[in-house]
Amino acid sequence: MSELRWEWTLPSGAIVAATLDPETGTEAVYVGDRLVSRSGRAEKPDGHVVTELSEDDGSERPAGLVKFDPTMSICVHRSLDGFELRPHKWPAPRSKVQKAPPARPFPLGIVVVVTLVGLVVALGFTARSMLQRRGSKDAPEIVTHRAKNGRFVARYPGRLDGKDAVSPGQMSGLIVEDPDSGDTLVVMAVPLAPGAPHDVWSVHKRMFPESLANLPRKDATYHEAAREDRTCRGEPGAFVQARVLGRKGEPRDVYACVFTHKGAAYVITTMVRDGTRADKVQAVEASLASIELTSLEDLAGGGL
Repeated sequence: MSELRWEWTLPSGAIVAATLDPETGTEAVYVGDRLVSRSGRAEKPDGHVVTELSEDDGSERPAGLVKFDPTMSICVHRSLDGFELRPHKWPAPRSKVQKAPPARPFPLGIVVVVTLVGLVVALGFTARSMLQRRGSKDAPEIVTHRAKNGRFVARYPGRLDGKDAVSPGQMSGLIVEDPDSGDTLVVMAVPLAPGAPHDVWSVHKRMFPESLANLPRKDATYHEAAREDRTCRGEPGAFVQARVLGRKGEPRDVYACVFTHKGAAYVITTMVRDGTRADKVQAVEASLASIELTSLEDLAGGGL
């Protein structure tokens, strides 16, 4: 069955279901078994109004808004006060899209320790130890990158291509790419305004598209495979697993982790080539290892 389905539970206990048929381009929203709205794809850009029946007189009253993305298989349900509700049911990946591997903390055996404003991220230490064993004359120059907003400092081998991420406002980021394999790491951070929502899925909605836009994926399509609540670098976070399919070339697996810490929000996104377990471990550990992130707050007395 090609129909995609999302489900939410309202405070009243009613189940809201949204369905999308990619083949016919039909969007539909139900409350229980009752159809409350239906349209063709993108025919309701402002969204579908969710209504509940009053227990007093049976009249309909608004209870929220469901909105489908016009180009991707994404659906969002917001309450009347604008709060985004988390679905308790997500659509399974479409059968014609090759499924990404089962979700895991981070790609295949990488030991990750992160300190961002008090945490340290080291994506694998294998490459670093190998370089040290070769001798200092063969070791690449270490590049230091300071985030423009002061939320992290990253160090990585000079043989990798690093540049500032394109980001809006006070958001800053770094893109590090292995020129041989194309494996890429994107780190982005933004200070949260006082009183701003710290719900990780609300933060995810803002930050992950910016991170995804900085991945080198020309003429590629994005297929989300899974979302879940997961501890990200020791903090409650929003984890997403996806696959990027290009018109030419091999598919890529994407893993993203969004979390907040001490008044800032972070997203760490990794894109690695599809392949066997050994191939992926080698690509990530050898090409993207030796990347450390620490906060400027922790380096205040370090002379940097």
